[in-house]
Amino acid sequence: PISNACKALACIMAEAEGQKAALGTPSPATKADGTTCQGYNYYYFEKFLAALDDEDPLVVAEALKVLEACHMQHNDLVCTKHLIKLNCMTAYVSKIKVKHEGVCGSACSALSRALDVKESFVFALDAVAMEALTHVMAVETDPFVLTKAAEATAKLAFYGAGKRAGFKHRTLSAVLPHIQDENAAV
Repeated sequence: PISNACKALACIMAEAEGQKAALGTPSPATKADGTTCQGYNYYYFEKFLAALDDEDPLVVAEALKVLEACHMQHNDLVCTKHLIKLNCMTAYVSKIKVKHEGVCGSACSALSRALDVKESFVFALDAVAMEALTHVMAVETDPFVLTKAAEATAKLAFYGAGKRAGFKHRTLSAVLPHIQDENAAV
């Protein structure tokens, strides 16, 4: 039942109107300095991230799929920007380290989708994403996980800071064995 609920949520959040509904109507919010700005509702995004703490890895994997859907390129990527403020990058990296293929692969996929926001790579690198992805590429054999880890690694390596992190964590050594992988997607 929870899996079906998560699938439904992922379908809704993948659409612009679903994201608008989760964001709610911007309302005046007061910043720390006393000025007012337009603020959105974080309630749903906090709940989606909280689901990553569930004990059942299948629930966590499905919650990651919901979060990945939140990163679809709608509404000027406001959902992704909100999730970054809520520390989604650290959450994704922690789930990349989980030894469950569904959780690890879904976390790599959510991270990769979040990296579509240009500035997000800084937060991913701060969360030591390249180190986690390099480890996955070195030890994992599941094609889904390898494909998603390689995709996120490529997006991080696009930037100079990502390349430097790749050099530091010896990402080349982890990726090289997969160059001739029998699965073309890897």
